[in-house]
Amino acid sequence: MKKYFSAQFFIEMTYNTTMKIKIVKNPLLRFLIKTLGFLCILLGVMGILLPVLPTTPFLILAAICFSYSSQEFYEKIINHKKFGPSVKDYLEGKGIPKRAKKIAVTVLWISIGLSTYLVSPLWLKVLLPCIAVYVSWFILKEPDSESFKS
Repeated sequence: MKKYFSAQFFIEMTYNTTMKIKIVKNPLLRFLIKTLGFLCILLGVMGILLPVLPTTPFLILAAICFSYSSQEFYEKIINHKKFGPSVKDYLEGKGIPKRAKKIAVTVLWISIGLSTYLVSPLWLKVLLPCIAVYVSWFILKEPDSESFKS
């Protein structure tokens, strides 16, 4: 019974240069994590078309999901010619490119400003800018990398 709850039952370790690949052994859990990864990719693709929805953060989340469920899909994301370098740099702790930070914070504040103007409950008018301050701080505190390609 104790072995069922051990970490070794769920995770099989293999290694990759970017980050550890920890494939979950439990097939149902692996399927759920892989499905979440595909959902993140879908949201990332929608972010290419919709200016308010970010692309790279969803691809980073997808890469993390695939690092637990599918080494093949993980490697497809980090080796993608357009988005791979940004995802890989972030996962390696190298940070976010300066240009991407500027774009992200600008789009964030435009969308939060518009949303704050359009909503009527006072608590939302206060909450939305607070969230924007936190997200801006999170983005700007990350180190600057140099791999942004427009």
